[in-house]
Amino acid sequence: MTLTADKKTTNLVKKYFKMNSMLTIPCEFNGFGECTVRFVSVSESDKWDYKEQKYARVINFEITLKKSGQRYSQDRIPSEYSWRETRQSFYKNRKWAAQNQLERMLRDTKVPLFFKMATIPTKNHGELVGKVTYKYID
Repeated sequence: MTLTADKKTTNLVKKYFKMNSMLTIPCEFNGFGECTVRFVSVSESDKWDYKEQKYARVINFEITLKKSGQRYSQDRIPSEYSWRETRQSFYKNRKWAAQNQLERMLRDTKVPLFFKMATIPTKNHGELVGKVTYKYID
C-alpha cells in the first residue's frame, strides 16, 4: 500500500484529537503489555473509495512499548537462524496484532463518526489504521 502525506486532513484530525485529549493514549494491548499509542499523521492511501470518488485516508500511529517482558517486545525478536519462528513471521504477526488492537480501540471512540461527519473517505469497512511504527523504551 502506497501512502502519501495529507497535511490538510492531518491538521483537521490533530485538532479533533487534541480537543478530546487523544494525541497520546496509554493502553494495554494483548502481547504488547502497557504501551502508549501516539497519533502521527493522516495519509492518503492508494485505495479508491467509489462512494466518495476520492482516495481513502488512513491514520498513522506510533506505539511505544517496553524492551522486554511481552510477546512482541524487542528481546523476543527471533535470531536470524531461529528454529521456532522466522523474523518475517514475527513481524507479520506483530503488524497484524497491532492493527487489530488499534482498530478495536478506534471503534470504541467517536473517531469513525468524526471521519463520516467531516466527509473524510476511509478504506473498505471503515478501516482507519495505516502505518504503525514501533519504539522501544526501558
